[in-house]
Amino acid sequence: DVKRFVKHLAKNTGIVESPHKLELEMADYDLEAPDRIRDNTLKKYLELLSVNGIIHRVPVYDPKRKNTKINMSAYYFSDIGIARVLNGGKLNLKALYSSIICNELSDAELFTGRYITTERVDSLRTRRVHKAVDLLIPDQIAIQVIPVFHKSELAEACHAMKLLGNDYRKFVVT
Repeated sequence: DVKRFVKHLAKNTGIVESPHKLELEMADYDLEAPDRIRDNTLKKYLELLSVNGIIHRVPVYDPKRKNTKINMSAYYFSDIGIARVLNGGKLNLKALYSSIICNELSDAELFTGRYITTERVDSLRTRRVHKAVDLLIPDQIAIQVIPVFHKSELAEACHAMKLLGNDYRKFVVT
């Protein structure tokens, strides 16, 4: 169970997860596995890996409301080599760069920023849109990682950074 869990976590490095979401994803992914790993067990595994320094837990923070979201976090491996080996020698560039930055800022109180805003669809309608900042130190630094240049991703990063206001020093890592 632990091996299956750590392999799954390596494939989802940097993605915001909750123990319940992990349980559902692993049940869908491991169809041949005899038993489902329950979310309470996954929560204990995450705590053990975090306490022992194998992974960094980066909780979700809502910059607009200035509060953390309970039970949701992104996880980064302290040793990127472990994540690569567990993931079959591959780690996407965003996860790689984010892990390196997370390791460098491990002494700081680090968060991932997630919030909901409205966006105008046309002159009459608006829709709710989820915005994200990859790594955030509240009221200090905001970091967005864009490993491959895509105009849409850069526009998305600029919009998310603009919503944070002037309280942050903002960095886009490309």
